[in-house]
Formats: sequence, structure tokens, C-alpha cells
Amino acid sequence: MRYALAENPYIWARFNTGDNPTVSIYDASDDSVVINAAAMSELATTGFFKYLFDPSPVALTNYFYIASTDDEEISGAFTLGGYPDEILERIATLTSGTAAVNTVANNAPNGFVITSGTGEVNDEDSTHEEDGIYHSILPDGGEIDVYYIFDVGVYGIPVSAKWTGYLNSQGDLFSISAWNWVKSVWEKVGEAAGTPSTSNISASFDLTTSHVGTGGDVGKVHMRGHSTNATKLATDRFLCSYAIDVTSTILDMQGTGFAKDVDSLVNIKADTNDIHDEAFGKWDLDPTAKTLTLYESDGVTPLKVFDLTSTTADVPAFIGRTPQ
Repeated sequence: MRYALAENPYIWARFNTGDNPTVSIYDASDDSVVINAAAMSELATTGFFKYLFDPSPVALTNYFYIASTDDEEISGAFTLGGYPDEILERIATLTSGTAAVNTVANNAPNGFVITSGTGEVNDEDSTHEEDGIYHSILPDGGEIDVYYIFDVGVYGIPVSAKWTGYLNSQGDLFSISAWNWVKSVWEKVGEAAGTPSTSNISASFDLTTSHVGTGGDVGKVHMRGHSTNATKLATDRFLCSYAIDVTSTILDMQGTGFAKDVDSLVNIKADTNDIHDEAFGKWDLDPTAKTLTLYESDGVTPLKVFDLTSTTADVPAFIGRTPQ
């Protein structure tokens, strides 16, 4: 599968060097012949043969191919066109923070830190459900200063946080902050006012990409509540919403061999058009350079390097034998 209709993927197959294979391609929806016995060209003297397929489908289309010589035949199926043309736009939408995946604070004792406060009742695990079972804290010397810890994963980008509970008493004011991992400071994202009631209220706060950790703190989001005049903080539920950075997810995948990593290969096909031949000994994705390197069966000798940012026909679609 490819991610833009304007791209022209290569079909690859493995035969003996010096062979003269041809490839025929069929539209599986009506069995019509799209390409009839077209010649494939060999990459140097490697035994890997390619054919540049330029169908320009206007809708999701399933194809079946047969690559053959006088002595050997390889066949398979692949899909092009349709919704993949919108993938890059959808990735941009996800990474800008409009996706909504929610997570709760880390399990106790790793999801809550008391800087100032006393009389804790229950723990952060009580905030995983909105069930009327509260995680509460009282002031110590007139001050409550605490924070919850969330983990949005390696590719998570925080979007917002939603707190549900109550603050006592009327007139109490809580400053809500998120830790800015770039500036190493608490950054105020909103406020919540107290009431004399023990009925739940909810407050939501917008977050940015600076509010998630990297390196040894990758995926961590810290949400702080602070007050110098509150009498009680009671949390029923605390959620952190986040998006998935799909681009990084795709480019960070790497593996060693088709049979072992077929699931990973399927997962990255939207960005690299991968349907791999088991004959490849190793393949590596470089997320920084955004390149895909294929190696000989020895796993050491580079066979070819593909630029994944290219909009030319050099983005691969590797098709070959079914893994055993």
C-alpha cells in the first residue's frame, strides 16, 4: 500500500541472476489484466528484479500479481489507492492534538507526589474511575501542593487534562499547572475554585508538546494542584488526553528478517509501501535521516537505501515469496 496516488511503487521479486522474468498484474475486483507479461529489470547482479507499476487508481483497489520465468513463478496480492492518499493529512491532524486517547494517573505509588499536604485518604488508584471514591489531601501549614503523574507512552503528545472532584471551602482557589519539560518550570494552565459543597465539579486544561518528557522521562506528564488557602482537595477522577505521533511511530520501527517481523512490516506499509521478500537478510529504518536500508542475506552488506521523504518512484513496494 502507498500513501499518495501520485506515487509509482516498484514491485520486486527474487530470481536467479541473469534470468528474464516478466510480471502480470490483475485487478482483483473484475479479474481484468492491468499489466500483461511486462519485463522486469535486475538490480545490478543481485538476483532482485523490479517493475515500476503506475496504475494511478482513484479508489481503493486490490491487485494480484504473477512474476515468473520459464522455471519459477512467484505470486501475491497488494492494495493501492483510496484512503491512503489522505494519510499525511490525518497524521498532521493527530499530532496537532485533536485525537482523544485518555489515560489515568500511574498506579500507586508511582502516580502521585505530595510536596506539601497531610491527611491523605486513599491513593491515586482511586482516581481511575469516577465512582465517588475520592483521593483526598488536607493542607499542611495552610498549603496544599501535589501533582499527579501520567504516562502517555513513547509516541504520546498531551492534548488536555480533565479533573473531576471537589475543593473546600468556598473561595478556595487552586492553581493548576503542567510541568514544562523544555523550560523545567511549572507552567500554569488554569484555575479551579472551591465551594462549600462536596458535589463533583469538573475542569479541563489545554496542554502542549512541551508538557511531555523526553529521554529518561519520555512519555511523562505531570499535573500539579497548588493552593495556600484551601481546606481540602478531593479528586474523584483525573484524565490526561493525548494524541499519537504517527510519523515517529512509523519511522522508529526496525527489524531483522521478514519471517520474524511480518507484523511490523505490515504496520509500516503506509509510509514505505512494504510488502517484503523473505530473501532480505535485514532492513533498517533511520528515523532521523528518514531512510530505509535493505541488506543482503548476510545482514551486513547494504543492497539499497531508499529516501522515505522522496515523492518520486523510488519509494519501494517489495513483493516476493510468502514467508514459511
